Amino acid sequence: MLRQIAGDFIDAGLHRIEAFFEDEARRFAGLAEYFRAVGFRFAGEGAMEFHVAHATVDFKKPILNDEHVDLWSRTEKAGNTSLIIVTEIHGAGADDLRSVIREVQVHVDLATHTPLPIPEAVKAQFLNFDMRAEVVLTGERAD
Repeated sequence: MLRQIAGDFIDAGLHRIEAFFEDEARRFAGLAEYFRAVGFRFAGEGAMEFHVAHATVDFKKPILNDEHVDLWSRTEKAGNTSLIIVTEIHGAGADDLRSVIREVQVHVDLATHTPLPIPEAVKAQFLNFDMRAEVVLTGERAD
């Protein structure tokens, strides 16, 4: 089941590159909201470090200037050292798919720059959250 994890407001980008970075910032904010909703500590002392090892974006329709969007995220798979997280971007409040982002996030040791196993409890935390029946809404829309 997908979870709506954030509503956001899009400012007009002047070039494609600016639009890309806006989308990347929006995606990162959406991922942070998903991690918060799961109850996963992703920043600060004692946090686990994850890096994007691979990402794909399947474009469906454009996001217009000044348009509200909803981001829905879920963990598709929990492996030994990685999570596959899928985020869908929809037009706000609608079943209007704009793009699908699939990321492989690898748990790493910052000192050695090598992958680390994800504890079973952390894998279960993500997968159990996604199996809940109710939709989790977080974040605020800017007007």
